[in-house]
Amino acid sequence: MNLNENKYNKLSDLELSINLWLKLNKKRKYQLSIYLILMLLNSLAEVISIACVIPFLSVLSDPENIFKLSLVNSLSTKLGIYSPEDLRLPITLIFSSVVVISGLIKLLNLWISLRIAASIGSDLSSKVFKKIIYKPYLEYSNSSDYISILNTEIENIIYGVIIPQLQLVSSLIISISLVITLLIINFEGSMFAALITLAFYYFSIISSKNILRKNSKRQVLLGQKTIKTIQETLGLIREIILNEKYLFFIKNFDSANYKLNLLLARSSFLKTFPRILIEPFGIAVISIFGSIYISKNGFLDVLPLIGALILGIQRIIPSVQKIYEGIARTKGTRTSLTLVLDLLDKPINKEKYISKEIQDSVNNKLFKSFESLKLKNVCFRYNLDSEL
Repeated sequence: MNLNENKYNKLSDLELSINLWLKLNKKRKYQLSIYLILMLLNSLAEVISIACVIPFLSVLSDPENIFKLSLVNSLSTKLGIYSPEDLRLPITLIFSSVVVISGLIKLLNLWISLRIAASIGSDLSSKVFKKIIYKPYLEYSNSSDYISILNTEIENIIYGVIIPQLQLVSSLIISISLVITLLIINFEGSMFAALITLAFYYFSIISSKNILRKNSKRQVLLGQKTIKTIQETLGLIREIILNEKYLFFIKNFDSANYKLNLLLARSSFLKTFPRILIEPFGIAVISIFGSIYISKNGFLDVLPLIGALILGIQRIIPSVQKIYEGIARTKGTRTSLTLVLDLLDKPINKEKYISKEIQDSVNNKLFKSFESLKLKNVCFRYNLDSEL
C-alpha cells in the first residue's frame, strides 16, 4: 500500500476532516446535531457558574453593601431574610447548586461524545472491513497493511480525530462564551490574557505541525512493520525453534517497536506541552493584575473580581488546551486518516468468479458421490479483460 500515491495527501487537515464527517450516515449526523445542543447547554452552564462567583464572593466578604441594594433587599424580605449575615447560606447553596449542575452537564457531555465517537468508529471499521473482503483477489497486497488499518489506524482516527474534534468544537463554544463573560467583568485584564494565550497556542501549532505530520507517516509505517514482523515470526515459528534463530527476530521486533514507541512519546509531548507552560503564566498575570487593582481599590472591593477572573481562566485554559490538542492530534493522525478515506472510496466488487452452472451443481449436490475426477482443457482467466 503506497502512501505517496494516496489522492488525499494533497488535501489540508480541514479538508480531510470534512471528508470524514461527510461519510457518516444519517443516524450519526442526527446524533451529532443533538450533541451540538448539549454543547450549547454546557457552555451556558459554564457562563452562569462564572457569573455567580461575583455575587457569591461579594456576599461572603461584605454582605452589608449587598443587602443595601433595593433588589436584594426586596427579594430577601419576601424570603424572610432580614439580616445581611443571613444572605450567606442561601447564596452559598445557590452557587454550589450551579457549580454541581455545571459539572454534571460537563460529565454528560463527555459521556455522550465518547459514545458517539465509539459508534462512528464501529461504523468505519465495518465499512473498511467490507471494502477489504470484497476486493478482487489480484488486488490484495500485504495482509499486515489491512490488519494495521483495521486494528491500529481506525483506533487512531477514533482517539486522534473524532474524539479530539468533538471536544474541540465543544471547547471552542465554551471558550468563546467564557471570554465574552470575562471581558464584560474586566475588559483590560481579560483582553490581555486572551491575546497572550491565543498567541502562545498559535506559535505552538506553527512550530509543531510539520513534526507531527512527519511523525504521523512514520508511525503508520512502523506500525505496519511491527505487525509484519509478528506475522512472519509466528509463520516461521517451527524453523525458528529448530534452528534457534530467536535473536534475529527479537532484534527486528525490538527495533521497530522501540522506534514506534519513541515516536508516540514525542507526539504526545508536542500535544500536551503548551498547558504546562501557560498555567504558571496565567497565575503570574492574575497576581500582577490583582496587586495593581488591590493597591488602587482595596482588597474587599477587588476580591469578587479577582475570584471571577481566577475561576474563568482556570476554566478557559483547559478548553483552549483541548482546542490545541484537537488540531495537533488531527495533524498527528493525518496519515491514518488518508489511508482509511482512500480505502472507503474504493468500489465494492461483488462480481462472482464461479460460473452459475458450477454453483448450481454444488448447491444441488451433484458432486455428492463420484469415483474419479478428470480435468481436461482447463484454463483460468480472472476476468473478461485479462489473458488466459
